[in-house]
Amino acid sequence: MVPSSSSVTACCRNKPSGFGLATTTAAALWLALVGFDHVHAFVVVLPRHHHHQQQKHPHQHLVQHAQRQQQQQPKRVLLSPSSASWSWSRLFMGGTEVTTSLIKELREATGAGMMDCKKALVECDGDREAASEYLRTKGLAKADKKATRVAAEGRIALGAATATDSPLQQQTMVLVEINCETDFVAKDSNFVQFCQQVAQTAVVHLDTDTSVESLLGAPIMGGDDNNNDAANATKTVEEERQALVAKIGENIQVRRLASRGSRSSGSSSPDDTSTVVGAYIHMNRIGVLVELLGGTSELATDVAMHVAALNPPYATPDQVPANVLDKERSILTAQALESGKPASIVEKMVEGRIRKYLQDICCVSQPFVKDDSQTIQQLLTAHQASMVGFTRLAVGEGLTKKVDDFAQEVAKMAGTTTTTTTTNNQTSESS
Repeated sequence: MVPSSSSVTACCRNKPSGFGLATTTAAALWLALVGFDHVHAFVVVLPRHHHHQQQKHPHQHLVQHAQRQQQQQPKRVLLSPSSASWSWSRLFMGGTEVTTSLIKELREATGAGMMDCKKALVECDGDREAASEYLRTKGLAKADKKATRVAAEGRIALGAATATDSPLQQQTMVLVEINCETDFVAKDSNFVQFCQQVAQTAVVHLDTDTSVESLLGAPIMGGDDNNNDAANATKTVEEERQALVAKIGENIQVRRLASRGSRSSGSSSPDDTSTVVGAYIHMNRIGVLVELLGGTSELATDVAMHVAALNPPYATPDQVPANVLDKERSILTAQALESGKPASIVEKMVEGRIRKYLQDICCVSQPFVKDDSQTIQQLLTAHQASMVGFTRLAVGEGLTKKVDDFAQEVAKMAGTTTTTTTTNNQTSESS
């Protein structure tokens, strides 16, 4: 019966020479019985011999102390039947071989760190599938732990329906805001790919539900197998997000989505009327969708560029809430009454200022950013189109972001901590 041990170690540390000789002889007899075919490494630990001849030295006691320190360190000799091919990475853990190639395969499959992959393989006895599940479990814990961090950076991703995407055809576009903690991660290729996958998944998923919670549970398109069929996807958006958190090490959140088109919930057009949608993404941080009745997608894209640049609060005067107008009218009336003019004159003054106020806050009455000789309404009329509405998203708007600088770091080291926060308020949607 050949012993199951994969290596034999004969240790002789600080023992009499007779004991070390006996142990080494027993190990040699064992090797002769089982043969080198069953042995991967034979380590002999021998004590260092005392030097009988000592040279004279002016600090003899220091020399003797150093020699005693060296004698306490055993000398290790590695004997191997195939020393040319031996590698310390080829260890046997629990009876299953963990090689560098196996660690590399797991790293490429999961994106986890090399040491994490090695630890997972050791814990799972070299089973790559079990190690992958082990890393996923650890990734879920990391994702939950990092979920409390402020994620105010990120990207705006655009998803557009294609001819094969359910019944949506070319009539719907989706903006998805996905946040991370730093702008460095926002430029990472893995994060960028995840944003694109989520946006395209949102386009297909719109036919059933437009909430973020429902999107997170939807099968992600273009996952590990680059599968663009949601029916054959193996991971959900939430599972892919958690895996990305474990891989990158930052809090990543799918914050919100917005859609425009004849079949989208953000559209205010009649159900039987086809609309034209255009999109503009500025520096991956500002995204705008514009929906028109009539016209072309190029015209809608030009208007979307105008909205991204000037950020008008509303699309048309009809979409301005009544309470906003009432508040502005009361302020203007109070200002006009202070001039001492008659009430009839004050009323005309207020109405004129209200018209000017609507021109400033409504997109259709603003001068076109690419040609200020005409307004947006004049541009649309020239192309036989009318405004339905627009949606504008900016990364991190409404979130409180902690701002750290060098002075704060020095203050922390000195024991006095100051915290600076900034809040972005750039949300605007008009439908």
